[in-house]
Amino acid sequence: MMIFGLWLIFNPRTTLSIVVVLMGIVLLLNGISEIISYVSERKTWSISVWYLFDGLLSTIFGLLVLFNGQVGKNFLILLFAIWILASAIFRILLAFSVKSVSNWFIILIVGVLGLIVGIVSLFNSIFVSVALAVVLGGFFIFQGLTCIFISSFLRRNH
Repeated sequence: MMIFGLWLIFNPRTTLSIVVVLMGIVLLLNGISEIISYVSERKTWSISVWYLFDGLLSTIFGLLVLFNGQVGKNFLILLFAIWILASAIFRILLAFSVKSVSNWFIILIVGVLGLIVGIVSLFNSIFVSVALAVVLGGFFIFQGLTCIFISSFLRRNH
């Protein structure tokens, strides 16, 4: 896991491509599942036709992402940037709502820094690719270290 995490960090473009393919597969499987559920259960559960449309839309987006990776990459980059911006705005609002607490300005600073990162992310796809690779790579490295610590702990205690 740790080696895979390091590989993800040092290959941000490939990491983005992997995430996009996984996103496409999940969308496609979700869409197919919703279509099958609608067809098989529409009379039993009185499922709205909107459920079918949701399944069709997910299937179309899944296929689009799988067969045109650039669409998926652009969508993922935009989604990541919007998430960072929204989170930053919420932090700024939170900071002003807890002004009576000491060190409230630290939350404000984090929010403003997040706002800057979010704006940069909107206009710089390479930044987002690297950030995504570092986050995912860091997660796998953390998981690998956790496995090592758990196994050594279990060996010592059993």
